[in-house]
Amino acid sequence: MRRLTYVLTEIGAHVWLKVAVVGMTTLVIMSSIQFFQAYDRYLEHTQALTENFGSASSIRFVDISAESISSKDILAVIDEGQALFGDDVYYYLQGGDFFAEADAFVYSEGPLAIENQFGQSLVQPQIVIMNQALVEKADFRLANGRQLEERDFAGSGNGILLGAHYREGYQIGDDFLLQTFVEISEAGQVMTAERTYQVKGFLTEAHSLLNFWQGRTEEILLDEMIVIPLTEDLVQSDSDNLSVQIMGFFYMLSAKEEEALNYLDLAEAVKEIGARHGYSYLAFSNDRSIFDFEINMYRSLYQNQLFLLLLLLVFATVQTGMIVHFSFKKRQSVYAAYIGMGSTKAEIFTVISLHYLLLFAVAWALLYMSEQLFIKENWLSRQVAWGTLFYLTFYGLTVLTILINHCFPGRKLGKLLQMRKGGEVG
Repeated sequence: MRRLTYVLTEIGAHVWLKVAVVGMTTLVIMSSIQFFQAYDRYLEHTQALTENFGSASSIRFVDISAESISSKDILAVIDEGQALFGDDVYYYLQGGDFFAEADAFVYSEGPLAIENQFGQSLVQPQIVIMNQALVEKADFRLANGRQLEERDFAGSGNGILLGAHYREGYQIGDDFLLQTFVEISEAGQVMTAERTYQVKGFLTEAHSLLNFWQGRTEEILLDEMIVIPLTEDLVQSDSDNLSVQIMGFFYMLSAKEEEALNYLDLAEAVKEIGARHGYSYLAFSNDRSIFDFEINMYRSLYQNQLFLLLLLLVFATVQTGMIVHFSFKKRQSVYAAYIGMGSTKAEIFTVISLHYLLLFAVAWALLYMSEQLFIKENWLSRQVAWGTLFYLTFYGLTVLTILINHCFPGRKLGKLLQMRKGGEVG
């Protein structure tokens, strides 16, 4: 009974040590991947912001009125704003007045559909509507076709760009039918008018773009997007919904120009512009403060993740080193017996190293299954690769350092073997 208890205790201790290595390794690999994920996100947003803005600021107008507002002369508001903030202005429509037939080849914003006066079921496609300056600044990358040109923005131009996924259903030169909102009839029916566009080009696969035109730092994927030029007839629409919320615009200022602004005086001047054109509470905001806040947030996230990773790394290195050390000490007499039977130190070193490499692989597989079933963070392949290799380097150095110290310390195992042989002779 004592022998059985001893054997079970030895097996339990051995298993527990291996479980501890696997568990801690899994935790550190996950933390390492999350660090690279956070750092990757910080770099993406910082680089995208630098490419589009550098150190510049963007000033946009907002109407903070809660009342129902009527049609406004947006172009007049933009022109008067240029006297305050300069001529570098970009504007766009939010796209809420555009629809497509539900059974057409189109990627919609969601499953919600409406019915127009002709009984057609309509959905809202994913679109961006920009003026020429904003399209040029966005610098869309094309797989084929041509960029939108000046003639596409004049009058009732009809050229559009489509995201990469639309290549399955359209070709360059094909017509693309959209419905534009006209009004709601007295009977409560949605009235729309059909408008035909022509496909001029397709964006490259997985083309993403910083959503700077809405004052945000997150990137949006354009594979299912329709890029429509903001033509003169769209700008001069009589829609009752045309307001600074629907037609957004912003002015670009250099850092030096922004520093020279007198915000109190400008607030009064913008309010007066609004009053002249029907806006009760027209104000302005500087997107730079929003951008800087978000970038600082992403920086803090990756720095906090780095701090956590370093703590786990120290603890895991100490834990793994101690387990490798005590496991080797526990089996030192067994290894000496193997040497006595003809095995070399190099062979024992290799077998033990592969054993701990296998434990690392088990930990990685456990993390992979956990991510697929529970965590579901959608890590990118490069983040997984960098995170795994980062900890594998520390893990490998720890294991190899301890094993080299034990397997090739001079002649410790040799002396132990000689003592055992001497005892047998005696």
